[in-house]
Amino acid sequence: MSRPDKTFLIEAGQLCFRIDLQRGPAGYVVSNIVRRATAAEGDQGGVPQGMDTFLSAGGREPVDAERLSELLSQRPRPAREITVLSDRLAAVVTDLPGIGEDWQSSAEMEAPPVTGLASSESVSAATRLSAEAGIIRVWVVQAAMRDLASLRGSVSRAARGSRLVAVGHPAGIRIESPAAQLESWPEVALFHAPGSERIDLRGWNGPDAIADALSDPEVATSLVSTDPETALILAHPGELDSEENGRRLDFSEERATTAWAEALARACDPLSGSILGMPLVSVPKPPPSAATLALSAGACAGAMLLILGAHYGLTQLNRRNLEADLATLKGPADKLATESQRITELKNELKELTTDADGAEISS
Repeated sequence: MSRPDKTFLIEAGQLCFRIDLQRGPAGYVVSNIVRRATAAEGDQGGVPQGMDTFLSAGGREPVDAERLSELLSQRPRPAREITVLSDRLAAVVTDLPGIGEDWQSSAEMEAPPVTGLASSESVSAATRLSAEAGIIRVWVVQAAMRDLASLRGSVSRAARGSRLVAVGHPAGIRIESPAAQLESWPEVALFHAPGSERIDLRGWNGPDAIADALSDPEVATSLVSTDPETALILAHPGELDSEENGRRLDFSEERATTAWAEALARACDPLSGSILGMPLVSVPKPPPSAATLALSAGACAGAMLLILGAHYGLTQLNRRNLEADLATLKGPADKLATESQRITELKNELKELTTDADGAEISS
């Protein structure tokens, strides 16, 4: 089986599953879904027995990086780039006054009081949504830096050749765009208004988020409508036990995860592969490990030694060539020096003879 083009790791409550997507002529299609059974009651998702569950910034449970990364060991091999969507990350939909264009900075300041995550301990991503005139509606996802570091390390260890590129919240995937959709996640509820717009959200936050959503007149009206039937996305079993109408999709059921995976594939841009309209926190490449640095230093030292050795060898070769040329030229040079000395001696003898001859003539 060929390697997929995109791999998503999803964490919804105690349920983890992996979705592989393959690029087709008309966009992405689901090629494989790997499910992990819901953790047993009392299971702390990979935390050794007897240890307290570590709470990340904001008092939230941390993303269970180990359980998610175990899905990467399944066949086929995952894609080279991994995206994690976890409901343990903080998600906020909030309305800002429609003043100025720097709405991203305003969104970053609005989110921490709701999520409990300080800006210094987290990173965030924001998307602007459609809203009434005079209002800027933003969808913000925040991730604790500790969660990002844990996820990045777990993914790199579990799948060689793959790396974590982005993290986000699984909320916001629309199952059927003509129908209204109500989503219930831990401390966040989202409502998609009926219509063709894929991203047309309203949101509520806090422990009573779903109750606040159900008390909204627009949401209440959509729940009594049956044409088309409202989709209810339930991240946890047992939610919405009252008599609300709607097509219930409980993530503990296989059909729900299959329908959600197909909707995720439709939400991916056929060209860029990004999830259209969803805020995703980009994860930079990890710094090189100590072993990699040591290997690189060794390679550089080896290369330098090779260069120095080659330079020394060429120098010695040139020296030997010069010595050979000098030895070849030494014979003629010595002969030329001898002949030059002989010529000098003959000139001196000639000069003496000339002097003697001139003296004889004067005497006579």
